[in-house]
Amino acid sequence: MVKLLAQLEETGFVAVLGRSEFPGSAGREHVERRVKEMARRKRQPVAQPLLLTIPDVAIQLGVCRNTVYNLIYHSGLPSVLLGGVRRVHPASLQEWLKQCEQQSA
Repeated sequence: MVKLLAQLEETGFVAVLGRSEFPGSAGREHVERRVKEMARRKRQPVAQPLLLTIPDVAIQLGVCRNTVYNLIYHSGLPSVLLGGVRRVHPASLQEWLKQCEQQSA
C-alpha cells in the first residue's frame, strides 16, 4: 500500500483526493483511508451473464420493466423462473423478436 501511495503522490492524484485540504500527516492519513475504501469496493464481474435480468431486457428493448412482464405473460416472451427470480436467455429474446417481426410483416 505504501508503494501505491508513492505512485499516487508522483502522479498528482493525492492532490485530487484532498491533500491540500489536509496538510501534513493528516493529508496522508486521508489518502490512506481513501485508498483502503477504494480497495474494498465490490469488483464487477468481467464475464457476460448467461441470462438477462428483466431490467436488462427492458433496456435492450427500450421499454419499462412492466412492459417486459406484460410481454412475458401475454405475448409469449420466453423466460425462466430461477429461485423466484425471472430471467431471459439472450438467444431466446433474439429469436422471439424475429418471430414477432415475421408475424407483423
